[in-house]
Amino acid sequence: MVRGFFENVAFAIRGNCEQITTVAARPVSGLHVSGGMSRSRRLIEILADVMEDALQVGVVAESAGLGCAVLGAVGLGAYASIPDAVAAMVRVTTVEPRGEGRYAEQYAKWRELYIALDGMNI
Repeated sequence: MVRGFFENVAFAIRGNCEQITTVAARPVSGLHVSGGMSRSRRLIEILADVMEDALQVGVVAESAGLGCAVLGAVGLGAYASIPDAVAAMVRVTTVEPRGEGRYAEQYAKWRELYIALDGMNI
C-alpha cells in the first residue's frame, strides 16, 4: 500500500511537470528534491524512475533551515554572495532512474484515470 502511495505521489509530480512544460513551452528536467520527501530513499528512487530523469537530492533534508543559514552567512559577511554560500554550504547526491520506461504504462493508466475523475466530487 505504501508503494502505491509513493507511486501516486511520483505520478502527480510528473503530471505537474508536464503541465509546467506545456505552459513554459520547454521541458522540465533535472529536478532538485529536498524537504521531508527526500528522507525516503524508496520514494526518491520511484520518482526518478517515473520522471525517467536523474534527481538532485539535498543531503540536508531541512532545505528551509539551510536556506536561512545560507542567507545568514551572507548577511554576516562569511560569504560574498548567495551563490558563493550555496556553493560552499549546499550538498546534493544524484539519484539515477533504475530502468528506462519502467513506469511508462502505469503512468499512462494513472493519467487516463486522473482525466476521467477530473471535476468529480469524490
